[in-house]
Amino acid sequence: MFIACVLALDHTGLAAFALLCAVIHECGHIIMLRILKAPVEKISFRLFGIGIVLKKGMALSYGQEIAVALAGGTANFITCIPAYILFHNKLFPGQSGAIFAFSLLLGIFNLLPIGSLDGGRALEAALCRKMSCGLAGKIVNIVSAIFIVPLTAAGVYVIIQTGYNISLIVAVIYLAAALVIKNGFIASTHAKNTSGR
Repeated sequence: MFIACVLALDHTGLAAFALLCAVIHECGHIIMLRILKAPVEKISFRLFGIGIVLKKGMALSYGQEIAVALAGGTANFITCIPAYILFHNKLFPGQSGAIFAFSLLLGIFNLLPIGSLDGGRALEAALCRKMSCGLAGKIVNIVSAIFIVPLTAAGVYVIIQTGYNISLIVAVIYLAAALVIKNGFIASTHAKNTSGR
């Protein structure tokens, strides 16, 4: 419903290209899961992203989790190549330019080492190979906070400069909320496990 509203209210036509790049991003994750022969049971749309659930009994190694996490951004960067070639040769410049820009931004943004993004998931999986996952999670939270602070400042700067563009600050609020909810869920789960002992 949210996607339908965005597409209906967008008069520039750019929302459709942004959605296309987001679909390509998610396809990158799914393709990597197929390469790793990890069957997907269901794909669900959630408030804080798309959830990909594997079939029961399937588990990924930390290395495989890193590969799956980075596959989305990789798909976006690969998409940039033909989009740039088309734009450079002035073939469908409006469309190819939009796809190039959205793919590049989506790929870079998702690779930031923030817990709720692909970069944060890859970082946490990499750290879990070397230390306890609890400690790895705490380190990712600290790194996430370090990155969210300058992103917030950049979002405020963009609003001041443009007078209307709130996209970055909305993304930062989304990331911060996702981290709070994730950590709240982990804390409540830990409390339940502790009280049950």
